[in-house]
Amino acid sequence: MEAVDVAEVPVQAAPLLQVRGLSKAFGGVFAANEVDLDLASGEILGLVGENGAGKSTVVKMLSGTLAPDAGEISLDGEALKLHGARAARAAGISVIHQELALIDTFSVAENVFLGEPYPRRNGAIAWGQMREEARAAFAALGHEEVDVTRPVAQVPVWERWFTEVVRGLRERSRVLVLDEPTAAMEPADVDKLFAAIRALAAAGTGVIIVSHRIGELLSICDRVQVMRDGRSVAIAEVSGLDAAALIGLITGDEKLGETASGGRAKAPANGGDVVLSVSGLRASGEGVPTKLEVRAGEVVGVAGLVGSGRSTLLRQISGAGGQNEISVAIDGVEETPGSPRAALERGIVMLPEDRLREGLVGGLPVAANIKLGRRGAGRLRGLIGRRREEEHGRRWIDRLSIRGAAPRGPWEALSGGNQQKVLFARALDREPRLLVLDEPTRGVDVGARAELHGLVRSFATEQGGGVLVATSDLDELCDLCDRAIVLRERQVVGELAGDALTRDQILRACYEH
Repeated sequence: MEAVDVAEVPVQAAPLLQVRGLSKAFGGVFAANEVDLDLASGEILGLVGENGAGKSTVVKMLSGTLAPDAGEISLDGEALKLHGARAARAAGISVIHQELALIDTFSVAENVFLGEPYPRRNGAIAWGQMREEARAAFAALGHEEVDVTRPVAQVPVWERWFTEVVRGLRERSRVLVLDEPTAAMEPADVDKLFAAIRALAAAGTGVIIVSHRIGELLSICDRVQVMRDGRSVAIAEVSGLDAAALIGLITGDEKLGETASGGRAKAPANGGDVVLSVSGLRASGEGVPTKLEVRAGEVVGVAGLVGSGRSTLLRQISGAGGQNEISVAIDGVEETPGSPRAALERGIVMLPEDRLREGLVGGLPVAANIKLGRRGAGRLRGLIGRRREEEHGRRWIDRLSIRGAAPRGPWEALSGGNQQKVLFARALDREPRLLVLDEPTRGVDVGARAELHGLVRSFATEQGGGVLVATSDLDELCDLCDRAIVLRERQVVGELAGDALTRDQILRACYEH
């Protein structure tokens, strides 16, 4: 699909928010270059692009946390000078960032009221009123079950996100900007959030959504605006797009768009030797398997809602889940790993859900992170050892096309997709028989996602390994996996393969009793 100049596709009504010529450079390099953007009252606009395209820079300028070098932001025709987030909120622009601004030791209700005076009665804080107002706000989003008295540190990730959303809604903002709002949400929670967003838009709020989830953008947005290399390169009505066309606009590569939107050939059933066999699973209903097998060349998924036990199962298989109720065999040899090290010795390598907390090690450069876990055995010390480590890291950087990486450079400076590639490099360097992947593409852009999927498929089909993957992104699961088991309350409630492996069938298995 040919890119369309932003100026050629006006919004349908007079802009509520108008951005003209917005620019920001760092060290002479433009992160945002003469960006124009229009948002009408009641419109839902998707702001999309690969990591590094300039989306975050634009969002930060809208939030007041980053001052533009040039350009103008206007609301209702009045030019704004946004000196900080408080000024942006006072002007009517509320931005909810991917990194949530919550205080872990405060309760959910206290976090809802952050930035505004707590309600008082007779000079004292009216805790009961605060909690009731917070409960009412969550109920309006369809989540009456949220315990607003709990500290934020003790609630699930999706509840933290809703806490930010509720706080933004209480500010009665004219413009609401959401940065990756659904990254940690299950489909039912996404539906409830989107219902609230549609209600806000119907009441006249302008909404901007930044997301890498193409299917969700196409379902919620009126228009999408595409950024690439700091510039706005295309804008289009969602009604005229499909997933392949939008991915092609984002990457500038229509062929990638076609391959990244699904439709891959599935591995033939019973096509390879059994790499992983897990027995002792609990099943619900007749004909539901109590054994999980992954064959050579096969990618098998684990689906389920929050609390279903999918991550627990993956951690047990990889030796990180404590006492196991299951029995694990690799290549026909039964020996359930009792620790991650024991799993590594069996050829099982896991990529954890949280790459920042459980995967990559801060302070260690890229090459050292890739070599981590294999550095002790036979390692040369001193300068020669460091040179070999750098050479080893450079080979993986080149092999996986880890953009922006240098062997001695910090991984923290890389985009999310390239950070994930560093973890993949470490995993593949250990020459595994089985890759266990928990949310392998969370927070990465569509281009990086397609590349990571390519790595997974190459490992399975070309190297003959087995892959077990859990993801909350059902479109990804259907695209990437040959088969999938569905868990509910730590029980297997279904197995789907071939044409039956669809989003609707997964959701039906998740919810039906």
